[in-house]
Amino acid sequence: MYGLSHFHLQLNYFPKRLENVIAPTDTRRRPDQRALENGDMTLAAEEKNRLENRQRAFRKYHASKEVEPEPRYFEKWDNPSDKQMYWRYKGNYWEDDRKNKDWSKSYDLYSHEFPEEVKPFII
Repeated sequence: MYGLSHFHLQLNYFPKRLENVIAPTDTRRRPDQRALENGDMTLAAEEKNRLENRQRAFRKYHASKEVEPEPRYFEKWDNPSDKQMYWRYKGNYWEDDRKNKDWSKSYDLYSHEFPEEVKPFII
């Protein structure tokens, strides 16, 4: 609860009953957020740094393969009425993945483990 308003805590609330329901990529699973909410600033900073280094390693890996990761549940959409680009939901999360609890196509965002092909890019 450290430094967060009641409103913020409600946004991040992660009851046990949701552990097997929501995707492993849900931000409520972020270990740095959990540590911050528990008042462990040292662990929160360490976890945030670890997650950022993890993101950098994956970004470098994708760049080396000249591959741009594609969002699984959203697509770019140009709104003809205001000529702006938006992200539009393209399906699959509620209809398939969450319903079937199939997260096999999702990225592992918070793990301490790296796929072998990404390990050379770890900072």
